[in-house]
Amino acid sequence: MLISFGYTVLAARSGADAVQIFEEKHDSIALVLLDVVMPGMTGPEAYAKICAVRPDMPVVFTTGYSAEEISGAATKKRPAVLQKPYGRKSLGQIIRMVLDQQQ
Repeated sequence: MLISFGYTVLAARSGADAVQIFEEKHDSIALVLLDVVMPGMTGPEAYAKICAVRPDMPVVFTTGYSAEEISGAATKKRPAVLQKPYGRKSLGQIIRMVLDQQQ
């Protein structure tokens, strides 16, 4: 879906994989999209490691759980949360909103 909006996507298979990719390419990444539940490392745990490299990195968490379960977890600010199930329109809107807040 994100590619259809014109974004470049770097896909990760796990939280640890996401952190590794981020560490290698952090200068070219504008936003991270993480699921709260990921193999090996949760999204909030991965985001904490990402913030050690770039504390200002914008994030969108996706989850089927309540937003309260992740608000503040491993983050310094209230993250953007996209509730599952979601569609193309809501994904595009939240990504755009978070990126626009960075400008």
